[in-house]
Amino acid sequence: MKKTILKLTAVIALFTVCKITTVNAEEIYYTNENGIAITQEQYQMLSEAFTENEIATMPEKQFILETENPKIKVNEETIYVETRTFVNTRGEITETQETLLTEEEYESINPNARTSCGSLCWETTYKKLTAETAISTGGDFRIMTRCQWKKLPQVKVYDVIATRWQRGTTNFNLSGAFGSQSYSNAEGTQITTLRYSESNVNVKTAPSGAGISMNLADNAGGPYDILLTVYGKINSLGTISVATTYQHAQTNVNLDESQSYTFAADGLGGVLKFNSNSTRDKYDKMAGLSFTHNRTY
Repeated sequence: MKKTILKLTAVIALFTVCKITTVNAEEIYYTNENGIAITQEQYQMLSEAFTENEIATMPEKQFILETENPKIKVNEETIYVETRTFVNTRGEITETQETLLTEEEYESINPNARTSCGSLCWETTYKKLTAETAISTGGDFRIMTRCQWKKLPQVKVYDVIATRWQRGTTNFNLSGAFGSQSYSNAEGTQITTLRYSESNVNVKTAPSGAGISMNLADNAGGPYDILLTVYGKINSLGTISVATTYQHAQTNVNLDESQSYTFAADGLGGVLKFNSNSTRDKYDKMAGLSFTHNRTY
């Protein structure tokens, strides 16, 4: 069956009115769902970092931050994770086992296959976490954190995707934070994209980090993409440290609990330090990614 893109996109954002660079009619290659006229050159540049559906639903402010000062990718890291969750006879989680896989091992997994890991093994899930940074010649900096579920979990409430930055020898000033989740229907015939901007209640920002709490959709097919994109300015030549994480809630949490954290190096994934151990223990404690960026131009 032919795969199509869902035209009616659920957008969870309050958009800021922004001025878009004028594009002559003859130069328009594509107009997205928010009425943004995009040239072929701009579309090709966006395609290097974003999927077709993410471009189709991109808000105006993010488009400006992406295209006014083109960026070159400078770092990219990926981990592949198998997570097994064990429960006791009362159904309470007793243990979470995380195994880092190779790319070959991850790609060979059939997400629909039955997994046998013992009578008290509640579920086995698979996901891929990627962190990427890019910078312009003027110091405009982008940090992308993408989590892709290959096999979805049973609990789908308020997972948190987040990024933390820390001064080395220079500062990073936040300009904007945007999130999305994209998933197909069970039949794999159409894709839905949900959008989040920094004004949304699910988004938390601070001088040292940004995070988004997201519910996962029921009855979704895979793969299931979760994306957080942060923009800012590195003020001068020098270094900053970057860490990214995705934490899955293994039991029910509410929005307030999912946002009861500060951004700290000793937090989950090197990013999220929850205010209480009881909330912390509701998450799967998946490893994060970190690296240092050195602005040299």
